Amino acid sequence: MAADDGAGDVFLRVRALVDERYLPAEGDRVAFTTVTTDQGRQAREVRFVATGAPVEAAAAPSQARPATRPAARAGNGTVARYDGDRGFGFITPDAGGPDLFVHVSVVSGEPLVAGERVRFRIRQSDRGPQADAVEHA
Repeated sequence: MAADDGAGDVFLRVRALVDERYLPAEGDRVAFTTVTTDQGRQAREVRFVATGAPVEAAAAPSQARPATRPAARAGNGTVARYDGDRGFGFITPDAGGPDLFVHVSVVSGEPLVAGERVRFRIRQSDRGPQADAVEHA
């Protein structure tokens, strides 16, 4: 993630997001505090501000700009493959992009079946975007 202070990139871990339902997209503006570790600069207490709005890196959480809550990213798609015995599979989003990993723990109702239409939200994990709150369409 690029910081406005000109001191280079800042590493963003998903667990640093104040609202983990929000996954920053390219061009989004966020407010955050910065800490320096032996692994470099890392963002903490990351809050959504807005697309195109100015951002100030806060020295303390109380100085961070108040965040507006963005709508959770959601979509529709088709179950590409699902292994009920192993409890996971993949969903192909209608909006395009890579298939999303889905785990049995986020599926409501009956197990998924390949070719089935579903609704979902997207959340970011350490391994990339994943389907969350999956419902049969």
